[in-house]
Parts: sequence; structure tokens; C-alpha cells
Amino acid sequence: MGTYELATIPNDKRLQIPLPVCRELTWIKHEKGQKIECFWIAGPSGGVQIFPISGGLDKQRGELAKAIDPVPFDFDSDAEWVELLRLYSASRPIQLTRNGEHFRLYVPAEAEELGLITSQPEKELAVFCAGEILELWDKSQWQQHISQVAKNRTAIHQRSQQALKTRKATYKKN
Repeated sequence: MGTYELATIPNDKRLQIPLPVCRELTWIKHEKGQKIECFWIAGPSGGVQIFPISGGLDKQRGELAKAIDPVPFDFDSDAEWVELLRLYSASRPIQLTRNGEHFRLYVPAEAEELGLITSQPEKELAVFCAGEILELWDKSQWQQHISQVAKNRTAIHQRSQQALKTRKATYKKN
């Protein structure tokens, strides 16, 4: 069902994510010394989402790149697909490395420059994992988000039930 934990950013900015939190991630094999090449991108609800190269989001990026022919024109600047180009242009590679009882990654300074998360030493980040989703959030943004979801829990639950039925039917077809 997902898990989260708070992690303190050390002085070297190499965030340590405990193995029990990462066990939720389906794309991690949990081999000692494992290095996973990933990208980070602005998360859809806040914070930063980290995904593996060749994962679903990477495939979406590739599909968009192939579909753009001819190149974007100046009058395309308000097109929705250009919004995706802007989003993907702000993503960067990052490496997730297994080190003992943790996975480690450098907190992306560019994500702080974009106002997505902090990379300040001794600050806490919330680490959320579920299935293929790995997100980093500033602690205060995470708390605000969870509070907002809690206020609307019943309505969100009802909408989610219908969305999950539709999702399940879609994946059964494929």
C-alpha cells in the first residue's frame, strides 16, 4: 500500500533511504552494490519523482520525442505537448546505489533551484515508495499534502474506487 519515512540530508547531500522503504519499489532487485540509472522529474502532486531509465515515464518521454515531427514551431508554444517538453527538459539523470542497509542518492541541487525540494544539510525529506513510484518531498510540503488529502479522504476514496476499476479494466485489455 505504500510506505514513507523521513530522511535527514547529510552534509555530503547523499540521502540514505533505508531498505525497508525501498522494498515497496518493484524496479529494485535489492542486490548489494546495485547501481540503478534513473531520472528525477517534478512530481505530479509535489516534490520530485525518481524513475528508472527504461521505466514507464522514460518510455513516455521517448514516445513524445518520436511523435514530434516536424520540430516545434513558435505558434506551438501554447500546445499541451509543449508543456510536457518543458517538464521533461527539467528532468536530470541521477543514480540510486545500494550501500549496505540503504540505497543512496545525491539530493539534486537543480530540484532545489526549481523550488521542488530542499538540498540543505540537516533538513528532512519525506521519502514515499509504492510500486514503481519513488518520491522525495520537503517535510513541510509532505505534511501539507497529506493534511489536504485527509480533509477530502471520503470524496477521494469514492473517485479512486471508480478510477481503479477503469484502470483494472484497461490493463486486462492490454
